[in-house]
Amino acid sequence: MDEGDLMLIRAQVLHDLGELAPDYYEWAVGKIGQGRADWMLGRMLAKKKSSMTHRQALACQVLLMVGLYRVTADALAERNESRASRQSLPEERAGEEAEFRKLTNNALFFEYQLREYLTLYAAQLPKNKGRSLTSLIVIEGYEPGSIALGGSNHVPVTAPAADPVESRLAELFDPLSRAGIAALFNMIDKETWRAYFERAARNGLIYARQLGPTAICYNPFHVGEWLIKHNADCTQSQIDRKLANNLPRRSKGMKALFTGEVD
Repeated sequence: MDEGDLMLIRAQVLHDLGELAPDYYEWAVGKIGQGRADWMLGRMLAKKKSSMTHRQALACQVLLMVGLYRVTADALAERNESRASRQSLPEERAGEEAEFRKLTNNALFFEYQLREYLTLYAAQLPKNKGRSLTSLIVIEGYEPGSIALGGSNHVPVTAPAADPVESRLAELFDPLSRAGIAALFNMIDKETWRAYFERAARNGLIYARQLGPTAICYNPFHVGEWLIKHNADCTQSQIDRKLANNLPRRSKGMKALFTGEVD
C-alpha cells in the first residue's frame, strides 16, 4: 500500500470514529509521527469497543493496523537504506540479514492483517465507499492465511486464540523470569509484584506466562498490557518506554512502535 491508500483509509476511519477521536490526535501526529499516532489511538479506542457500534469497532481496528503497518514499513525502508549505504563485516552480515528478514516478515504480516480487517470494515460501508476500499485489498502473490518472505516462498500464519496482532508484538520480546519482570517494571515495588505473582491464576497475569529459561517466565509485552488494565498508576506511555528499552537485539528495528524513534 502507498501513502495515498493509507490516507484514503484513514480519512474514512476517522469520519466513522467522529468524536471518539480525541482533539489531541492531530497534535500527536506532529509529535510522534502519523503511524505511531494511528496505532496509539487505535489501541486506546480498542479498550472502549463496548460503547461503539460494530462499524466503529472495525474502524478502530483498521486504524490500529494502519499505524502498525506504517511504522514497520517506515522502519523497514530506513533499515534497507542503511544496509545499502554501509559495508558490513562478514561476521556482522548474517545477523543483519536475519534482523532484516524479521523486520520484513513483520511488515508483511501487519499489511496482511490490515487488508483482512479492511475487508470486514468495507462490508459495513455504503457500496460506493466500500468499493473504493476493497480495491486496495488484493495482495498479489499472497495466499490467504500466509505471508510472503520473498520470491515464491510463503510462511503460514496461524492465528492463536489470542489477538494475532498482540501475539505478533509479544514475539518481539524474550521471556523474563519473575525477578526480571519486576526489575523491568520497577515503578511497582517488590511486595506488590510478589502479590501479583502469587495471585496470577486469579488476577489473569497467568495468561502472560511464556516458556523460558527458568521454570516460570513471563512475556514483557503481555505483562505490560496487563498492567495497563490492572494498575491505575501505569500509563501506556510509561509501559511503552519500558518495553522499548527491553527489546532484544533481534527486535531493535521495531523500537519505533514504542518510542516513535528508529535506531
